[in-house]
Amino acid sequence: MISKIQTKNIVYGSLFLITAFLINSCSDLGNPVDPPGPDLPPTLDSIGSRVTLADDTLRIVVTATDDNSSVTLTTTTLPIEASFFDSGNGIGVFTWVPTLTDSVASISFFATDSAGQVASETITITIIGQTFDNYINPLFQTWCSESNACHGAFTASEFSVSDYSSVLDGGLNGTGIVPGQPESSVVFQKLSPTPPFGLRMPRFSTPFSDQRLDSIRLWILAGAPQN
Repeated sequence: MISKIQTKNIVYGSLFLITAFLINSCSDLGNPVDPPGPDLPPTLDSIGSRVTLADDTLRIVVTATDDNSSVTLTTTTLPIEASFFDSGNGIGVFTWVPTLTDSVASISFFATDSAGQVASETITITIIGQTFDNYINPLFQTWCSESNACHGAFTASEFSVSDYSSVLDGGLNGTGIVPGQPESSVVFQKLSPTPPFGLRMPRFSTPFSDQRLDSIRLWILAGAPQN
């Protein structure tokens, strides 16, 4: 038979356990576990449009990431003789040797995660045929050389169009050609309608047409190839 003292101990013990349980439950409620965030689409790193020389190998590395799953990289229908390889680890490589000059190709790249969510970017690839030797140099020798204008072997601005290195180096006013950056190239700045300093070139002849300027711009964007 249970005595009164034992009964009290059992009651008090039960109350203690219930109180401890309630305290722990309230403590858990005060620090709730954050619910999982939304499943976001993969991130496709910026690719950007390109300008390339005909018969040169163009190689573009495409990368993408996803927080919750692996990523599959694909493209639209590729140009003839172009290829795209997805390594399976979020890195893909596009390779092409274009042959048709003065043309533009449009290609879309896609990154797809395991949930079917997609990130994409469409770029243009402009193929040119002009190099320094076959287009830029004859142009400069006709309109900008010592015999026709003011940029032969020696000039007050120390800028000469006598050879490829001289054109790239520029003179006192800055770098003549910055490969890939026409807007930062003094030569392109001075040939444009509103140069940032001085007069528009060529100084003693008709300004270059928009089509000719665009050919020079694309040549610089392609990396200012010499030949």
